[in-house]
Formats: sequence, structure tokens, C-alpha cells
Amino acid sequence: MAVPNDMPDFRQLGVFEICLAAERTEANVHTYREKLVHLRKLDHELMRHQLYEPTELYDKVCALFSLRFFVIDLMSKMFLDLRKLSHRFACFQVALKYVIGCLYINFTLLWDPVIQLIKSHAVAMDRKVFWDIWTPHLQSSAAASGEHFFSECSQ
Repeated sequence: MAVPNDMPDFRQLGVFEICLAAERTEANVHTYREKLVHLRKLDHELMRHQLYEPTELYDKVCALFSLRFFVIDLMSKMFLDLRKLSHRFACFQVALKYVIGCLYINFTLLWDPVIQLIKSHAVAMDRKVFWDIWTPHLQSSAAASGEHFFSECSQ
């Protein structure tokens, strides 16, 4: 995914600034493309390559994390800054949570691109981490649709 030339350097913006810029942009027919520019910055691969220097070690730690090894012990032996690594994982979770929240915006032109962004996180993240975030939203949506269905039937 290409980075727009007129946008500030990604390394200067954090995930919260990107979410804030997207949130400040109204979701309507006139401005939704601008909102999509901000949302697309939350694509997992783009974040990985632009916000953080991708490293082979990062990929290995992600693989080890998904296998539930003692990552902290392993990282301490490798003299890694644990805060930086946990910050990386937290940023991806923040981005995913924000993008999922965009599905609650009643503006259908956003939904397909947002679903693609969620898919980018689903493919790249640890499955357990992804499903721990995604499952409550599915459950609340299922409960809300069930309530709506039963209220419609009772009328």
C-alpha cells in the first residue's frame, strides 16, 4: 500500500494520532474519501512497515508469542527493550479496535474498506489476540440483532 506524498511522515504520527485524524473527519458523501485515507493507514502491513521498522526478530517473537513460549525470558536474554515490543503489540490492538468501531458508523460506503482492514489484522495477528478482540463485537452484534428480530416479531 502506497503512502500518500502529501501526508506527514508516518514515523512522526502514532496510532492514536491516525485514529484521531480519522475520527475528526466526518463520514459523509463529501468527506468519506479523506476518512478512508486515514483509515487505510491502520492496515496491519502498512503499520508494520511504516510505523515500526520491520525486523526478522519481530517476526520471530510474533511466532513465538503465538506458540505461547516464555517470550519475556527469551527477550530478556536477547537484551530487547520490552516496552518497545509491547508497544508494538498494543498499537496493532488499538488500530484493530478502532477499525472494528468504524463498523458501527451508519455509513455503508465505509464498511467494505473497513472489513478489508479488519481482514489485514486477522491474517497478520496472532489468532488468539485477534479473536479476543473480535469475539465480543460479534457477540454483542448477534445479541442486538436477536433483540431487534424478536421486537419486530412481537409487533
